[in-house]
Amino acid sequence: MTMTQTEERCWQHLLANRDATIEDVVLNCDVSLGYAEELMARISSPNWREPVSALEGQVGGSHYKDMEVQPWQAMEA
Repeated sequence: MTMTQTEERCWQHLLANRDATIEDVVLNCDVSLGYAEELMARISSPNWREPVSALEGQVGGSHYKDMEVQPWQAMEA
């Protein structure tokens, strides 16, 4: 399943504004209340509002996280 531009816009807003409310998503992402509620209900992590470091989080799989040394760590060293 591919993400729509609307959904991507909402996720980007939520990541940038971790204290956002459903009403905030509605106003800033131009979506309905029902859409925002459904989207936020899909968040499974109870601590999603806490920032995640680049080494801890990864979008689109775990192929880097599964490595003993992540590419970014190798480049920094």
